[in-house]
Amino acid sequence: MAQLALYSQENKGDIALIQEPYCYNGEPRCIPPDYSVFHMTSNRNSRALILIKKDIAHNFIFLYQYSNQDNTILATATNPPFYIASS
Repeated sequence: MAQLALYSQENKGDIALIQEPYCYNGEPRCIPPDYSVFHMTSNRNSRALILIKKDIAHNFIFLYQYSNQDNTILATATNPPFYIASS
């Protein structure tokens, strides 16, 4: 994840799908500061998360009912919705 923070400073990417992120006490660490993180919160470490640039994150909805520790599902807040999945 630290490498991702360095990469995101030098390159442009709006969305990143991450598997097996570095977590501490169930929360992902080393998240680049200009990204919002979406993942299922639990007492165990998440194994999938989605990072979205903060300036566009308001266009996405986290679908709790379909997400779990191994899968993170988002939908765009548009009509019709566009779905993004990370597992």
